[in-house]
Amino acid sequence: MKQVLLNILFVCQIALSVAQSASQTITISFLPSYNQKPLNLANEPFLANSEDSLSISLFKCYVSSIQLLKQNQVVHKVPNSFYLINAADSNSFNKKINIPIDVQFDSIQFTLGLDSTINVSGALGGDFDPMKGMYWTWQSGYINLKLEGSSNKCASRNRSFEFHLGGYRFPYLNSQNVVLPVKSRNNSIQIEMDIAKFISYVDFSNQHHIMTPSKEAVMLNQLMAKACRVTE
Repeated sequence: MKQVLLNILFVCQIALSVAQSASQTITISFLPSYNQKPLNLANEPFLANSEDSLSISLFKCYVSSIQLLKQNQVVHKVPNSFYLINAADSNSFNKKINIPIDVQFDSIQFTLGLDSTINVSGALGGDFDPMKGMYWTWQSGYINLKLEGSSNKCASRNRSFEFHLGGYRFPYLNSQNVVLPVKSRNNSIQIEMDIAKFISYVDFSNQHHIMTPSKEAVMLNQLMAKACRVTE
């Protein structure tokens, strides 16, 4: 009888261990868009408003430190979640992550940009490879977001604009924390990054080139963070 009880206890311990280690895969998609439609860099110029048409030739950004929350409390941190999103490469949009099967969450949190730890590590590989065009120097670190194109409102040569937004040192801490509600629970979370909302805040007649850490760069990345939303 004692041996039977020991066997039952052993089986229960194994079942509990399996249940605790069970995981599921979910896909988190970061989708560059314009007016809630997929951003296609090959499209004809977009109509920003009745007086302005613009074209977008490049959009890249880093997202990092992905966490899942329940009632504003972190319930799961995705390890090593540092990704480069490139509008010219749809393969960069979708990120598969494993989470414990029993985790319940109602919002997702991530950083638009990279933290100081990555920035002080020098030029790295993978998505951090300088060949990706997102690395300034050891002193300035990585560019969190790049947006390039042209607008007939720009006073610059060729009507071009270039926003290279970065900076990890005070007072120009450029990375932005984003928290978004997740209404329905499934195996896919789609996060739209609407460039049109970002563009609507920019006065191209006065502001069209930002290439170094600055107060303006911080403000613009804050606006990009506000342009993110979860789509159902």
